[in-house]
Amino acid sequence: MGILVVPDSGNTFGILRKTDTLKKTWVFEPYDIAAGRRTGRVDLLDVNEPWSVSISPDGKHLMVIEASGGNSGNPSVSVWSIPDNCPLSARRWNPYPPPAKGGFNSPHLYRAEFSGNDKVVTFSTGRIMDVWPLPNFDPKFIEGARYQSVGEQLGRDDRSVLNRANDKYQRELAFTADHKRLATWNGNGFTYASLLDGQETGRTTSVQSLAKELWPQERSLDRIKAGPISFSPDGKILAGMLTNGFGGNKQHYLCLWDTGEQKPPVTYPIATNQFNDSPALSWWGSQCVVTHGAKTDGMIIDISTGLAKRQVMGPTYGKYSYGRDGRLWYAVSDDRTEKPTVHVVDGLNLNQLKEPDDYELIAELKQEYFLRRIWLEPGGVSRKPVRHNPPLTRDLIRRP
Repeated sequence: MGILVVPDSGNTFGILRKTDTLKKTWVFEPYDIAAGRRTGRVDLLDVNEPWSVSISPDGKHLMVIEASGGNSGNPSVSVWSIPDNCPLSARRWNPYPPPAKGGFNSPHLYRAEFSGNDKVVTFSTGRIMDVWPLPNFDPKFIEGARYQSVGEQLGRDDRSVLNRANDKYQRELAFTADHKRLATWNGNGFTYASLLDGQETGRTTSVQSLAKELWPQERSLDRIKAGPISFSPDGKILAGMLTNGFGGNKQHYLCLWDTGEQKPPVTYPIATNQFNDSPALSWWGSQCVVTHGAKTDGMIIDISTGLAKRQVMGPTYGKYSYGRDGRLWYAVSDDRTEKPTVHVVDGLNLNQLKEPDDYELIAELKQEYFLRRIWLEPGGVSRKPVRHNPPLTRDLIRRP
């Protein structure tokens, strides 16, 4: 099936798949889930392994971020018109080419997103933002908006993430579901900025001051890292993970910042064996956040208590993702040879979880206790698996 490309609103989603395993040929097929049919096709020739794929809110444009020269090169951007089945500009466009003497760590493209139906936002590792109009990318709508930081580049820890697929390419930068604001790590907290005029609109309180309260015995704060962040569907809360330590000695906190005023966040400790360094953090509705993208499937966390509620067992072959509007999308079939069905599930209502939140005993796994699970099945989200061979022993989250 390839990559499942989900929207931040609306009914148009897409599938990006390779048509020739030996050549760099791909095809993108958009679908309207309300109509239940395919609405077009885009042939993508000579495309490296995509790092990030997105579609415009109106479903008329496709954007792919890929490495310029193989999977180790600096990322580049390509945009296609879906109705016309053709690129809008030169392939592998690099909005931040390295200077002649830029050195090894010269700033390069970090993220690119649509802003509405007719603009593209690019953000560099040096925290410079530009907004380009479609279809000609000229003149710039916003040029060279820079956000003050302590000096470190964005994405410093992303280089260790070898598989930069859709759900893994979101770490130290987040966009609201309406694509009107962003948040970026500034080295000592997060900066909010408007995508309408490029102006900084606020900052969180100091993360270093927060770290002194969370880890009072820690002598050095150099090991404090910013993990994935994500706006709530209404944009009023920024959720993020802070990590202290290396290797097996890591400690994690879920932080919830009120984006409307500058005050310390609500914090909850997260057990290391439950977080497992998930590269992505998303919202499923407005009551909970979900970690995903690592070796284990997602863990649902209640934002009102910080408690882990359930473990999301992904569908067969792992084709699922969360839109910024809080909806879950997943593709599943009863058998590999059958065509998959795509489901879209509205935000989870934690009040409807009738079973207690205690951990369940799984006899097949030597009487260990694991977080209760929900399964993404062909018939919908289920408390019990219905597939023929469910992965009962696959990377379950243990009790802390």
